[in-house]
Amino acid sequence: MEVYLVSRNSLFVLPFLFQTDIVAIILSSAKIPIMHASSVSDPSQSGIFAFLGPSKTGKSTMAAYFIKQGFSYFSDDILPIHVCDGVGVGYRSVLPLKLRKDSADYFGDAFFAQPSTVVSSCQPVLGLFFLHPTDKETPVEIAKITQGKVAFLLGNLHHHSLKAQGLNGESVCNLAKCAENINMYSIKYSKQYSKLSDVYQSIISL
Repeated sequence: MEVYLVSRNSLFVLPFLFQTDIVAIILSSAKIPIMHASSVSDPSQSGIFAFLGPSKTGKSTMAAYFIKQGFSYFSDDILPIHVCDGVGVGYRSVLPLKLRKDSADYFGDAFFAQPSTVVSSCQPVLGLFFLHPTDKETPVEIAKITQGKVAFLLGNLHHHSLKAQGLNGESVCNLAKCAENINMYSIKYSKQYSKLSDVYQSIISL
């Protein structure tokens, strides 16, 4: 698997995969739920949008598209979430964004050359978006999730978070607090690069 980094100054590729696991293990031991997600900070840094889904769903590609539109990189692959004073917040990753070769080719060299933006390390979660790309031609469909929110979060935990915390009462309680305080959406769209703009417009219009 080829990994392309937004920060070309980061000279690790294969080690990146191991560093992701190490960070997830450390955070999980602190009983903080870790979502399998990529996220971006909006231009005003008022909060973050996070994209969730199984591997190869397009989470990193979606984050990259938002970055191209002026958002700032926040996290990739792992997103710790927590509730602080009744507000669901996410914590910024120290690891860079990774893209597979086809996505890297789509965005081009200019994307990788753009300077990084320093953002606040802890920001409110404006929305969690569960990605459901399809090979069929279909308009973008966004539905707010109001039922089974804890189950959705549980199904999108990073595997190290699940191993470290299990399904004990404390972990379920933490997920329930997050589910109660964070807006969550299911988004269905055609899995084509040309459709990313439609997804972007649909999300920022919420």
